[in-house]
Amino acid sequence: MINHPLVENNQFESNFFDLHKANLLNYLNSIIEDREYYANIQLQKLMFPNDANHGSFLYGTAEQLEALDSSTIYQFYQWLLTNANIMAFIGGNTSDELVDQLSNILPKANHKFEQLKPFVKLPQSNQVFRDEKILDIEQTILTMGYELPVYSGDQLYYPAVILNQLLGGSPQSILFTDVREKQSLAYDISSSYNSLNGSLTVSAGILPQNQALVENLVAESIHKIMGGQIDQQVIAGIKQSLIDQRNQVLIHLVLKLVSYLFMKLLGLMLMMPVILLELMRLASTKSSN
Repeated sequence: MINHPLVENNQFESNFFDLHKANLLNYLNSIIEDREYYANIQLQKLMFPNDANHGSFLYGTAEQLEALDSSTIYQFYQWLLTNANIMAFIGGNTSDELVDQLSNILPKANHKFEQLKPFVKLPQSNQVFRDEKILDIEQTILTMGYELPVYSGDQLYYPAVILNQLLGGSPQSILFTDVREKQSLAYDISSSYNSLNGSLTVSAGILPQNQALVENLVAESIHKIMGGQIDQQVIAGIKQSLIDQRNQVLIHLVLKLVSYLFMKLLGLMLMMPVILLELMRLASTKSSN
């Protein structure tokens, strides 16, 4: 399928191409219905104003998609197979022979593999950028982005994780308990930490008239954490919750391994009678001779 896609006259088959193009356009036009996702995309544009790779939606715009045709995409596909870095991930019960056969599947080309840099730094700015979209809805989606220049693997990575959990990343967080539960100013409110671009974002579903008040409460919550005005029992609870989550992942992996070994053992046990009968048949044959 990689080297022999559905092609006619040096372009992807027209009905096949038109169908997938229409599906992608429908998906792109429906994004605005997912208010929180749409708001996060607009926030990314503000945080990365001159970076098309990080400040724009992954699939581009409807206008860009409309301009594409089957022949252009097929030419790009040929360039991709010849020039782009190709990484293959193989999982499951595989053999060395299967891995070696991968080289026969990929097109013959001199691919140059380079180590990718996963970290992206936010543009430096002392200015607060704002954007507002007027939509015919009752609830307002408020998203705010902050620079938190701590990246995965840094010495302060785990404190940054706990900071996010404390601010709005858990049910024990300040934003959840104060803004949502105590003051009922948000239908939902949370924060998230991105360790690949060093950012912290806050998202809240609110009524329009509460926007300024919620923004002030978020700022106060951040200053409260910075000033050390934190209940140590809450921090201890957040740490324990993170440890429990990690242990659950490890337990899940162990159970998967035990299940795999059990099925292997069960299969061997089911084969034992057959093996014994075969050994008895061979022994009987030898004694007869």
